[in-house]
Order: sequence, then structure tokens, then C-alpha cells
Amino acid sequence: MAETLSDFLVLAKRNTYSKKSARERKNPDGSKEFSFRKGKLAYSDKYYGNHAFSGQETVFSGKTPLWSMVYTGRSLVTGTEEKKMAEFLKDCLSRVERDAPFRGPLNFKMGKFSYENTFFGNLSMFSGSEAIKFGGKVVFVLSYSGGAVE
Repeated sequence: MAETLSDFLVLAKRNTYSKKSARERKNPDGSKEFSFRKGKLAYSDKYYGNHAFSGQETVFSGKTPLWSMVYTGRSLVTGTEEKKMAEFLKDCLSRVERDAPFRGPLNFKMGKFSYENTFFGNLSMFSGSEAIKFGGKVVFVLSYSGGAVE
């Protein structure tokens, strides 16, 4: 299951939030949601907030949840700087790796932006955090945890 789940997570994440043309659904409860489906597997990324936010990603086989991750993050900048940081974050998240399909790669740099992702565990049970810096100053932080649902 881990190989199939890992491959599916990479595909789902590259086709939702990190993809510029992905469609975001606004729900009646005020949340926003991205979804992706392939075969029997379905992915949902539902979150609340904008500047400061929290959410949950879940993978289902039919109606049965298989895997879930919760996250909480915050942008430490606003306006134009926040928009640039969000675009950089999407670029990082599009580089999600099969061996650790939680968020982005361990490290990534582009111009004055740098991204760092640290985690412990594996697909069955994990926790981690990520940060984005601009010119050495932290402009975004996020914590996450999750694993298999049995």
C-alpha cells in the first residue's frame, strides 16, 4: 500500500494547491478545499483561514479514510511580499518527493527565497515543520503531523 499511496500523494499534491490552474472549492462552512481523484483513491485538502490557517489532507479508498495529515501555518508578511512568498511556496510544494510526500523537498532555494522542511517518521506516522526565509528573514512557518488511518 505504501508505494501506491506515496505515488498517489505526489500526484494529488502536484495537481491541487501547488498547481496554478487547480480549482479551489469554497464550502458553506467557510473552508476552502482542493480535491483530486484517480481510480479508487480520492484526496481532499480542506483548510480554514488565509494569512493564518489550519487544515487537513485526507486520502480515501471509496469512503474509507486511509491516510491523513493536519497542518497549521502562518505568513509573517503581508501584501505584495505575501503574494510572492505564496508563489514560492507553491513552487516548493510542487517538488514533493515520493520518499517523503508530506510537503515540499528538504531544501530549496530561488533568488532570495529559501525553503526548509524537517520531518521525523514515515508515511505511517510522522511530524514535521517547514519555514520560508526571504533574505535570511523568516516569512512563513508551518507545522504538520499525520499518518495511516486504521
